[in-house]
Amino acid sequence: MVQKSKLKIHYGFIYVVSGFIGLILHSGLNPGELLNSIRTEHSTAGTNTVNAVKTDINHVVE
Repeated sequence: MVQKSKLKIHYGFIYVVSGFIGLILHSGLNPGELLNSIRTEHSTAGTNTVNAVKTDINHVVE
């Protein structure tokens, strides 16, 4: 038989996790939005780095 204290811990964990998931879903933070924001934020930095490396290589080759 499962002890009552262990059972309460499991129910508490489920309660906290379901509340956290509800807040995340309600705020509109889903995996698609998260990846889109990361891509938008870092794509310009990546493009600038690639252009800088290309420019440096062209100066060395010339």
